[in-house]
Amino acid sequence: MKSGFDLVHNYPHRMELVLRKLRKNKKVSLHNRLNVLKFLDYLETQQVDLAWRIRCVQNLTKLASILEGVREGKQRGHQKLVLLHARLDLADDTKGLFKVMTKRFCHWLKDPNDTDYPPEVKWIKAGNSNNHNLLPEELRTETDVSGLVKAAAYSRDRAFLSML
Repeated sequence: MKSGFDLVHNYPHRMELVLRKLRKNKKVSLHNRLNVLKFLDYLETQQVDLAWRIRCVQNLTKLASILEGVREGKQRGHQKLVLLHARLDLADDTKGLFKVMTKRFCHWLKDPNDTDYPPEVKWIKAGNSNNHNLLPEELRTETDVSGLVKAAAYSRDRAFLSML
C-alpha cells in the first residue's frame, strides 16, 4: 500500500522522469552518468528517502552538465562550480542544498568510508548563512506595541496587536 506522500507526490514516477532526463542529457558524459547512478544506489543503501534521492539526481545532473571536469576532483573546478551556482537567481536554501549534495557526492567519489571530506570540497561551507535571527534593536518594545494598540481602529486589530 502506498503512503500518503506517494499518492500525492508520486515519487516513483518522479524518479523515472529524472533518470530519463539524466540519460538523455547530452552534456553529461557516460562516465558521470554512471557515477550518478552508482551514487544513487549508495544513497539507497544508506536508507536515504526517495524525495532526497530525486533531488540529488536533479542537482547532480546540473552539476555534471555545468562542469565536466568535476570527476577529476580538482579544487579549482569545484570553486568554479560553486561560484557559477551562487550567481544563479535561486533561494539561499536551494544554494545551500546544492553545496551539501556537491560535498557529499565528491566525498563518496573519493572514499565513502573516510570520515573527513577530501580537501577539494572541505572548504565549501554548506550551512545556511541566512538564519533569520533578529537583533535586539530590531525587536518591538512594549511602548511600540502599546502605541500600535492605541492606534488600531478595530477591536480585532487591537486584540491581535496586544498579543505581540
